Amino acid sequence: LTSKPSGSPSRVHFWRADRRIGNFGDALNLPILKALGLPIGPAWPGQVDDSCASDTPVLFALGSILDPINLAHYNGPISVWGSGWRGVELPASLLEKATFHAVRGPHTQAALTRAGVANAAGLPLGDPAFLMPWLFPELRRIRATQSAARGPHSTHGKRLLMPHFLAQNVPQPRQVGCDARLNPHVAQRYGRWDPTAPSVDRVSSRILKARFLLTSAMHGAIVAQAFGVPWAMWRSCGLDCPAKWTELGQFLGISIEGVENAEQGLDWWQSVGRLARVPNMTPVVAALPVRNQAIDNLLSEMTKEAPPARHPTHS
Repeated sequence: LTSKPSGSPSRVHFWRADRRIGNFGDALNLPILKALGLPIGPAWPGQVDDSCASDTPVLFALGSILDPINLAHYNGPISVWGSGWRGVELPASLLEKATFHAVRGPHTQAALTRAGVANAAGLPLGDPAFLMPWLFPELRRIRATQSAARGPHSTHGKRLLMPHFLAQNVPQPRQVGCDARLNPHVAQRYGRWDPTAPSVDRVSSRILKARFLLTSAMHGAIVAQAFGVPWAMWRSCGLDCPAKWTELGQFLGISIEGVENAEQGLDWWQSVGRLARVPNMTPVVAALPVRNQAIDNLLSEMTKEAPPARHPTHS
């Protein structure tokens, strides 16, 4: 099975793209692509304005969206850049319409190899959210100034509990040794952020001001890792798609073990988590299916110096 060339994608598919309340990790698609000079809109099946016809070139980027259901939604060419496998084997017939440029990690790469994708073994690996320290200097400044004065409702310097979007019966933060809860719910209206409700950048900034993040939302962990915030995977209230956490651990060179509370999480961080390292993300950027000045500038910057926040600080 050989990846087929596709037209330049004009829309990006992600989970809950058609909802006013989105999930933090999936909603990162639009600001990351915009920072890369790709201000493309969201896509979803049956789009209300008919701007995403079945043959419209679509981009699959952040999210565990490589599964038969998502692939079957689109008849047109699909460009895959940084997406992850959900744990369900992929039929070769659905992959024929996709061109693979980069995928999230080794589990996804192995699934594509089993499905017969010819270039799977040579694909760059990495979740695009690991590029955030490069793309958003304002977030780097927030992390660098985390000791700034805190307000009465600030999460600065606190231990945060970030459950998965679909988690139910979530305990009070104090019950698991945390100081405050950070929901992964973000406001969106067909990809346009509502300034009256929590946005992606607001949730990101709260993670960067934290002393520790206990999370069952994987992109909470990825953002924390990218900017040097200690974190651990919270296994209570269920985990969505455990395979993606295994893949993240393999990518970072560690074994991710779920914990029940902040105390266990801090122990895991000190013994295992702080050893995690983000591999070089330059090949992922170079594999983007389009090129522009913003991407060329980023590649030039990345080849000159080390990543801005590659190694997490100790708690």
